[in-house]
Amino acid sequence: MSLISVGLNLAKGIIPTAIADGVGSATGKALIAPLENKSESPAEMMRRSMIDEGPETAWKAILGRVCVEVSKSITPWVPEQIVIIPTQLVGSLIHWASSSHSSVNREAISGREKKEKGMVAWLHGHGIKKPIEYLTHLAGMDKESGEVNYWKFLLTQAGILGACGFALRNQEGENIPGINVSEDDSMSTTIFKTLGYTAVEQSTQLISQGMRYYIDYATDHPDQPAEFREHKMAKVVANVVNERSIPGNIPSSICECLSTLWLGKYLTKPVAASLVEIPTKAFERFATFKLRRSTKHTVDDEGNRIANYRTNDTIDNVLYGCDKVFGGIRTFIIDKVVARLFLPDGAKIDEFASELRASFNVNIENLKLSRDSKKDSETTTSKN
Repeated sequence: MSLISVGLNLAKGIIPTAIADGVGSATGKALIAPLENKSESPAEMMRRSMIDEGPETAWKAILGRVCVEVSKSITPWVPEQIVIIPTQLVGSLIHWASSSHSSVNREAISGREKKEKGMVAWLHGHGIKKPIEYLTHLAGMDKESGEVNYWKFLLTQAGILGACGFALRNQEGENIPGINVSEDDSMSTTIFKTLGYTAVEQSTQLISQGMRYYIDYATDHPDQPAEFREHKMAKVVANVVNERSIPGNIPSSICECLSTLWLGKYLTKPVAASLVEIPTKAFERFATFKLRRSTKHTVDDEGNRIANYRTNDTIDNVLYGCDKVFGGIRTFIIDKVVARLFLPDGAKIDEFASELRASFNVNIENLKLSRDSKKDSETTTSKN
């Protein structure tokens, strides 16, 4: 078989696997995104969420599948869960390096989306962002009205997953990289693979989000927020723990493995895993959406900091339960682990922990700049 044939055969599995994994991850997060920012329309928040979050998962799946296939030939004794560690990190880095300039996080700092120049940013804008924007419009996100047809959105996502399943129907052994559970495995092997994948997915997620937060929040640039000017790495780690650690990717990772094991008997394995990603990623995002630094606050016309998320009594009650379960763990990690690990000489740990927690809020001046920039943009749009 020629090298071209091998490459084409591999691509037949990689591309639909990456799309299925990206859709599963991004769909759940997009469903929660409208709750995160009441100053933007639901359609805009869902669109931004899919652009910010979806491609990262696809990059990791593409690189992971290539690396796993190479490993099967060269180092078949290395567990797949270990093989994907570098691809998880490199895939995330590629995504954030190419898209950070237009992310919700960066806009929270500068008050506007930056127009980054360069080949990588251009490729992201034209090869990834524009196609996703087109698909979001087809999927029921009306940019003009700001409203979302949720049934159309879910049916569109189901259609994409169905197409991926059809494309993968003859791909033997195809799975989302790292989720290589099989009904032929013993129970102990299945548990080992599931826990291994969960540990790798969670740890690489925290590291990759650390890279993202450092790029978006703590790098030296004119719009660098005052709250990150000292002890940057400590504050980056604290913010990652606060927003991304608990529950993190733990529920979705476990459920993906179990779905691959059980539903994978009837569906292609990537689709089986992606189906449970949607509700579990939605839950993970819901449990922490009021903590997101980039969207949780805005300012009113008098310049006062106010909550910027959509909520009601029912949502508040559910979130109260989530905080009772998860909030104490996050606080313990920040106060007792992160603060101690990065404690400056001569500083008191309680005071330093308070400084870390203060970085969870965007500087008020940046919030004002963001508000004014949006008003200017709306005025310009209405005139045109």
